[in-house]
Amino acid sequence: MFPDRNPFPAQATMTLDAMATYGLEGTPTAMSRIPLQRLESIQRRYLDDPVAGRAAALHGPHGSGKTHTLLVAMDRASRDKTSARPRVVLYVRADGPDPLLLYRKLMSRWTATELSELAEQAFAGYAMDEFIASRDSVTGETQDTRRLRENPDLVKQAIDDNELSHTAVVNRLDDDIRRIQGRYGNFERVLRSLSNPALCPVAHRWLLAEDVHAEELVRLGVSGVIGHPAEIRTAIHVLAALARRAGRPLTLAMDQVEAFLRTSDGTIDVANAGLLRGVIEDLVGENAFVVCAIAEQVWRDMPPDVRQRFGPSEIQTPDLSEDEANDVLASYLAPWKPEPGQPRTFPFLTDAVRQLLVESGGNLRRFIQASHVVIDKWTQVTTGIDEEGVRCRLASAGGEWAPTEADVRRAVEKALQNAGRHFTVDYEIDGQRVDYVVLRGTRIMLAVEISEAVFGQDEAVQAVRQMEKIQALRRHQSSVVLVVVGYSSPDVRDRLQEAFGRVVIASSPDFVAELERTLRTGVPEEDLPNTALDQRLERLREELVTLIEQRGEEERLVSARLQQVTGERSSEEWKEQLRHSRLRWLQEQVDIEREFDHWRSRRRLDEVGEIVQLHDEYVMRRADRFRTRRERQVVATCTALVAIVFGVLTAQAITFSSITSLYLLIVAAAAIVVLVLASVITMRQRRPSMPAPIKVRDLDDLNRLARHEVVPHLHSVDPLERYAAVVGQFHAEEGPRTLSQMALKERSTLIRRSLLTEAAALDPATVDGSLRAGLDQADLSGGVEACADIPPSWEHLPGRLRIVALLRPGITRGDGQPPPFAPRSWLEQFVCAATEAIPVSPSVQRLAYAYAQDDDELLADALRDVSERDLRQAVGMLSPVGEDGIGGYYWLNTGDVIRETYLFMRKALYFLATGIEGPSHRRGDRI
Repeated sequence: MFPDRNPFPAQATMTLDAMATYGLEGTPTAMSRIPLQRLESIQRRYLDDPVAGRAAALHGPHGSGKTHTLLVAMDRASRDKTSARPRVVLYVRADGPDPLLLYRKLMSRWTATELSELAEQAFAGYAMDEFIASRDSVTGETQDTRRLRENPDLVKQAIDDNELSHTAVVNRLDDDIRRIQGRYGNFERVLRSLSNPALCPVAHRWLLAEDVHAEELVRLGVSGVIGHPAEIRTAIHVLAALARRAGRPLTLAMDQVEAFLRTSDGTIDVANAGLLRGVIEDLVGENAFVVCAIAEQVWRDMPPDVRQRFGPSEIQTPDLSEDEANDVLASYLAPWKPEPGQPRTFPFLTDAVRQLLVESGGNLRRFIQASHVVIDKWTQVTTGIDEEGVRCRLASAGGEWAPTEADVRRAVEKALQNAGRHFTVDYEIDGQRVDYVVLRGTRIMLAVEISEAVFGQDEAVQAVRQMEKIQALRRHQSSVVLVVVGYSSPDVRDRLQEAFGRVVIASSPDFVAELERTLRTGVPEEDLPNTALDQRLERLREELVTLIEQRGEEERLVSARLQQVTGERSSEEWKEQLRHSRLRWLQEQVDIEREFDHWRSRRRLDEVGEIVQLHDEYVMRRADRFRTRRERQVVATCTALVAIVFGVLTAQAITFSSITSLYLLIVAAAAIVVLVLASVITMRQRRPSMPAPIKVRDLDDLNRLARHEVVPHLHSVDPLERYAAVVGQFHAEEGPRTLSQMALKERSTLIRRSLLTEAAALDPATVDGSLRAGLDQADLSGGVEACADIPPSWEHLPGRLRIVALLRPGITRGDGQPPPFAPRSWLEQFVCAATEAIPVSPSVQRLAYAYAQDDDELLADALRDVSERDLRQAVGMLSPVGEDGIGGYYWLNTGDVIRETYLFMRKALYFLATGIEGPSHRRGDRI
């Protein structure tokens, strides 16, 4: 029967932070998934023999089911009955690289009562060990002695009856903590305080790394709060040791570990990787079970010594196979039993399941999201959903699905061009046609073949066998890359890899990065000059940077991790931390400004180099035409000369009837022919004189050249003369329609942007037409900024141009003018708030006020209610890097404003990462 409601979640994301208990009840689960089976097997062996701890790693792309697999492991640990007491099951999701923030999230679920009970149960475990040791028992732990650990009341009775020494048990606890922290210190005192009702709340806050006043620290007998990474590692180790002594081995699930290990520039944080390695070693040594979920790219980039801590228990979460996809659908559709003769995935028919795999690329999250969209838009409840139904419903819903074959071809061609490879399309070799080849002379260096989606193993084997072109390419000793459009079953990829050498699955737009890496390495190294030397220099540079980072890491972490203390903090302490953060930000800001200027300058130089290159091409074409014309003139002159001489000699021979004259006629004709051939050959070998190439260093040099040394002509074939015309404002004499048409044909970015800017200034409606014609938003940005009046159609402008339009009055002017259209994104709201144009949400208003006042204290206050995701999206929009950021638009009059806003957003992200937020009692004091 057809479902009476949509059983598939719209987002298909799982959040475990809010779960009171970690259970699978009500959560559809396809246990046929290989990662689930592997993790279940590893965990079963651990539960059957918990004497030895274990660590497992789940790694795979986003949306491959890692979090769901963690939930399965925690559900099994929570339901385990092999121990007398319930196991300690903890979950933490990393939201950033701050170890203190991660530790606070890990401990936030512990109440004072729970920690006190765990300490009491651990004390009973130490009492059992002391009882066995004091009796010189040779049998070790028995059923009778285990009763002591399972019943703390028996421990109290044994101490009261002098069967046990309280001091001896406490000494055992202290010695164990000393083993962990290397000396007697803070933790044993705090643990003893958990059993004191007066000190238990303070000890609880201390263990949770919360705020503890100075007098309370004195009462606990400790020197300070938890803040340093070494203290965080010790605290987690102590918790695991208590759980083991209490007979409740710890199960810890760490999600999104990539957020903890990866820095803002995409590299691995060496200090955090070392901390993770140490925590895993400590927990495994305390018989704990640790499961980490890590993104695939970060897993590859992790230091080998960290990966080795997981040993063989590393589990990849691959894309769905066809059988797994059927099981996933069946698990969600289980409440609705199919009619006899219908598949268990009804209303999805077999070809519909395959199309869902193609559209989602086999990614579990996108597969479920696609299923939700199709069911939601399906109206024919009496019939099943076929392949065409899936394709049409997803196309009508929009969104981002798997690339099509046309998308893949464009990506391959662009990647080859970016790699500097000259390629040939549809190259024929031994009767077989190859999609793309890269030639060096006549040798095939690289071949790229595009294939449709591959589902079954037998189909893949058959396809490979039929491709005789592979054998032909192998005979040429060329590298072969197979790009599969949409989907390939995981069990097929090994066969494809064996046949082709390199396989790229175009299952999502993210495949482009992997494709570019593969194509860069596809051609032998001799094609890349000085590669070995460049690699040695790069390795040396990385080693030096790593050495510097390692030497300064401890000092950096000591200062950075002490910034964040939650709860009530004194104003003076908070201001001091803010002052340190501000000083560190000033150092960071220098590098960011240098990077910003570098990318702007690079874009400016690229555009100048483009027009110089176009001019040089024009000069070469003119020289070729001149040489061809001279050759024709020489041939014509020599031909006329031959005719004249031949005529004179012929007349003389006829007149005098002389054999000598006939001989002279033949010799002269031959000499003239040789002279003509020699002239033509000499002219072809000589290069005609050409104008010297122009030499400019930057845009200012190009402008001076255009103003003083070039005759301006807007319709000239020479791009330099056309540029001189736009510099001299000669294009202002043309109409907006003419300028737009000229821009469509213009190859130079500088000239095209000037034409579009003038056209938009004359008629703002030309912006819409240019967008429909496919012109780049960057080229249209100057026109959007130059427009005096905003037409209503600009409500539908793309995001980058909307920001440029909103910045037109000047973000710092604050004249209260209404915006040209209602803001949609968070950044647009911020821009409107900064210009005091319209009221926005209080959180955005506070942040905009902090920007206008340039006040770091106001900024820290405002960050309490600002989403890190919104800030990162704003930074991406304002960034000078790449094509999607407007920070590289150096030609805009509001360029300085964009730069200031970008730096402000980067500072906000920096403060957020270091944990600087305004104390709760300061909120609203200054606004």
